[in-house]
Amino acid sequence: MSSEFWCPQRRPEGQNLAFSLVPGLRCFGVENIRNGIARPTVAPNAWVADLADAAPWLRIEWDGPRAIRKLVIKFDTDLDHPMESVLMTHPEYVMPFCVRNYRILDEEGKELYRKEGNYQTINVIEFEKPVTTRRLTIAVEHPSAETPAAVFEILCYE
Repeated sequence: MSSEFWCPQRRPEGQNLAFSLVPGLRCFGVENIRNGIARPTVAPNAWVADLADAAPWLRIEWDGPRAIRKLVIKFDTDLDHPMESVLMTHPEYVMPFCVRNYRILDEEGKELYRKEGNYQTINVIEFEKPVTTRRLTIAVEHPSAETPAAVFEILCYE
């Protein structure tokens, strides 16, 4: 028995298809951050911001106030192209798809947390005291002018 195993070429030689599709695919919606799958499978399973949006954000709302003590945000670090070792050469020093800068705001717009220079897939944010709010907004910056911000999952803990 045999099966085909396909590995994409490494950047920068690896190429991808480029085409326009009208209407566009609707598989990168916000519902993906809560589907329980934090990686691509048969679907992207990620929220991907519109590249034309200069200030993309995700908002989580509850019916009533919640005391949030911890958040876990899972970003796209392109797990198909891992940076396995410093012994291998890589065309970049950070994963080009990973959101590097983001902020977390409460329902009043007060900044609760700010991260600059992120390079990790999983970000765990633990507040000193639980934050009581009805809404959290995660404001992200696109990693580059050619790469839209993407989030796989957001977990909130009381």
